Amino acid sequence: MGIINKNYVSALDPSLDVREIDHKVYDIWREDAFTDMLQIGDRKQPTSQPFFISWTNVELFYRGKVTSATNSGTATVTIVLDAGSAGIARKGAVGYLKDGTSGIVTSVSTTTGVDTITLKTDNGTLTVAANDYVNFGGVLVGENAISPTNARFGYNKYTNKVAAFTETSKITDIQKAGKLEAEIDGQDSFIVKDHLDKLRLFKGAMNFEFLMGQISTTSYADGTPTLVDPTSNGVDGGGAMQRGRGLYQYINTYGTTLEAVGSGTGGATTPNGQVVTADMDTVCDALLANRSMGDQVVLMGSAVKRGFDKWGKNLASSGIESVRLVIGGKELDLEVDKFNYGGFTFNLATMGIMNHPNVSNTIVGKSALFLPNDYRVPVYSDGGVQNMPALGMRYIPNGSLYGNEVIGETYTGAMAPHPSGDARNWQTTWHADAALEFKAPSFGVAMQVNA
Repeated sequence: MGIINKNYVSALDPSLDVREIDHKVYDIWREDAFTDMLQIGDRKQPTSQPFFISWTNVELFYRGKVTSATNSGTATVTIVLDAGSAGIARKGAVGYLKDGTSGIVTSVSTTTGVDTITLKTDNGTLTVAANDYVNFGGVLVGENAISPTNARFGYNKYTNKVAAFTETSKITDIQKAGKLEAEIDGQDSFIVKDHLDKLRLFKGAMNFEFLMGQISTTSYADGTPTLVDPTSNGVDGGGAMQRGRGLYQYINTYGTTLEAVGSGTGGATTPNGQVVTADMDTVCDALLANRSMGDQVVLMGSAVKRGFDKWGKNLASSGIESVRLVIGGKELDLEVDKFNYGGFTFNLATMGIMNHPNVSNTIVGKSALFLPNDYRVPVYSDGGVQNMPALGMRYIPNGSLYGNEVIGETYTGAMAPHPSGDARNWQTTWHADAALEFKAPSFGVAMQVNA
């Protein structure tokens, strides 16, 4: 945390004390641009617990991987599926093979967690080999049939933890009274600038964590936590700390991570800043396998976008157009390049936070993140399935008297707007308990483009 003091004020360039100056203070670092991740996560949902869970349904139509096959090339084939395919085959189900032929599952037996099935047809032969897949459809029955074996489907469970963010601004009575020639938000008090800087610092910290956070094993409820707040006055502080997973870890854990093969010069097949058609083919295959939406937004930094720009020159037939990104029916001040490829629509969005050196030199900043556009996915709800936000913020509601629903603001000191104590200073502290939530992270794809 940074705390303003008079030494810092006095160390400002002497030109601030002369008359013929531009009274504005210019924001050359554009730290405020870090709130772009919060702009995406602006869909907020309160939670009463520092640990939250979201659920998605599982795949209904499975395929089983073949370990071995007996009597392949005949009308009745015995197939052993691998252990990961156990429990998905049912008698009466149709099994479709890669050559377009198919048969009916007439028997299923399980031994030590491995299923052996019999697949039968009365129209030609069935050819199956190890490492092939049997793609199961629905169950067919005959005349005067009884009910088929009941299929049981579970849920995918996704968890995250709320992290506690804080920042403070403190100034003494003398510093508070001092005036500067520079103007901040139309005022000449340095405390105004300090408040603006600290708020940007506070929001920037949330942005970094929402993008790059790694969920901790430590939770607030741990009796012997591994992560402990290092700040303590001997009475307060020193409690257990926890962190939530950011967007990249959501994708890396539950979605798909890829590496662009790049130009492939000299036989290279590692990321080298280039994007080629084979890379986009791989992305499309991953999106299809993940059953993701046809309309995608792709988050990246400017250095990564160069690779897409060079590849895009070859897309004259498809066309690339510049459009405004729309989220939740609201047009954002974010221009994106839009193009169609492989049955998907891609909106390339350059994010300010991914250009920051603290991000761009990591694998997160070197990657392009593919997400459902408008950050929405189908959700079961009253009246059927509706498209609901998949990406947003979970937060514990602010319990302070001041601030908004997410960010609390407290004041201490005799010089504060609402005085407390007799110390002649003014300290403002901002705090929030929040985390990013990605309700359908299996849809996400991250492709590393830069080395």
